[in-house]
Amino acid sequence: MLKFWKQGARGHEGDAEETQESLAQGLRDAGEAGAFPALPDPDLVRLFNTAVLAKLTAGERLFDAGDPADRLYIILAGRIDLQGTDVARHEGFGAGDWICDVDFAAPVARDARAVARAPTTLLIIDAPTFAAFDASLKTYLSERMARLNLERLRRL
Repeated sequence: MLKFWKQGARGHEGDAEETQESLAQGLRDAGEAGAFPALPDPDLVRLFNTAVLAKLTAGERLFDAGDPADRLYIILAGRIDLQGTDVARHEGFGAGDWICDVDFAAPVARDARAVARAPTTLLIIDAPTFAAFDASLKTYLSERMARLNLERLRRL
C-alpha cells in the first residue's frame, strides 16, 4: 500500500518519529542519487518539508494510463517501470530520476502505467505544492523538468 509522510498533511501523517526518520532518510537518498544537482541546501530542506514523501512496495501501482498527469515524481530510492499503451514502449526509472511529464497549469491524461519494481521511495510535488514555492525554487524545478524531458526525448 502506498504510504505517505508529510508534516501537517491531513490524512497522510505517520507517527512523528517515523515521519522525521523517513524525511531524514529521504534527504540522504536524494543526496546519494544526485536527484537535485546544484540545489542549495535551504531550498532542498524547504522542498522536503513541503512535498509529500511516499513509499511503494514492489509491484505496487503508482499511476495508470488515463490518470491525470498532475504530479511530479522524483525517485529517491528503488525503481519504477513505465509501460505505455503501446506495448513496445517500456522505460525504467531509478534513484535520482524524475517522472516529470506534468503540466501543472493544464494537466492531461497520462499515457502509461507506472509500477514499482522494487521497494521505492519518492518525493511527490502536486500543483498546489508547486504554486506555494518561491520563484527561485519554481525556476529550478521547471528548468530541471524541461532538461530531463529533453534528454528523455533524445533517448527515444
